[in-house]
Amino acid sequence: MDAKRQEWSLSAVEIDNPKQAIGHTLQQYYDSISNPEIFSIMYNDEFPYPNNDTSSGTSGHTKGVVVFGKSNGFWLIHSVPKFPRNDTYEYPFTGRHYGQMGLCISMSYSQLHKIGNFYSLRFLKIRMTLSLLQCRQ
Repeated sequence: MDAKRQEWSLSAVEIDNPKQAIGHTLQQYYDSISNPEIFSIMYNDEFPYPNNDTSSGTSGHTKGVVVFGKSNGFWLIHSVPKFPRNDTYEYPFTGRHYGQMGLCISMSYSQLHKIGNFYSLRFLKIRMTLSLLQCRQ
């Protein structure tokens, strides 16, 4: 379901293939890794492969990606352990069993603070951040 299709439908492409909705969405992040005008946060209570760290007992059971440019961005909220990698799209085998949901919300930059307010109470285990010109100093 998206702006062009108002009904739920199964994808013809498997989730482990980057050429599907989540892969295309995250590609926006991968394409902007070195862009200092992009702000991003990846959080997950379990680190992605090849890191073998176990989950944190002190962080919230939260998983997602936030990516924003100067005017808009997206917030991907999901339940997939060890996902996503910060360098390339790779759907982990843990997602086949534990990846029950994913929700991507497009937002304007003026709404970014609402994400911060929401997560200020959730003890995130943030593993990667990039600056939007160092958060606009």
